[in-house]
Amino acid sequence: NAGATIAVALFSALLLWQFVPQVRWLGIWLAYSLLLSSVLFLRQQRIAIASMGSAGSGRRALNHAFFWALS
Repeated sequence: NAGATIAVALFSALLLWQFVPQVRWLGIWLAYSLLLSSVLFLRQQRIAIASMGSAGSGRRALNHAFFWALS
């Protein structure tokens, strides 16, 4: 779920803000994590639409989008 990913990114950014004095790097990390979660969500939606109608396509789409983001 992209909403949960964004929520985790924001929560961890708030925690890091307290422990990391370099706020500039925190902003860069937050922007990167939000961009990554957006790319994951859009990739998952594109795969899900392309494979609509086949059994279990949602789970395969999520797995494929996740491993694509790691590559």
